Amino acid sequence: MITNRKIDALGRIVLPLEILTSLNLKEGDSLAVYLTGTQIVLLPNQNHCALCKNTEDLIEVNDRYICSKCREIIKMI
Repeated sequence: MITNRKIDALGRIVLPLEILTSLNLKEGDSLAVYLTGTQIVLLPNQNHCALCKNTEDLIEVNDRYICSKCREIIKMI
């Protein structure tokens, strides 16, 4: 499904209700938002590494997540 939505003055868009319903999303749920090249990616309720976007083997740090690979890289710095 493709629909066009306008961005408001605060940079917000409204997602179509059909998409929210099909993903079982409701008011108050969170979405991960990040860039992949020139694409904006929205992932429902999925924690990911703040550095590399990996979704496996995560450690929570101050309300964010870091994967074990990035943690090891940080240790070496």
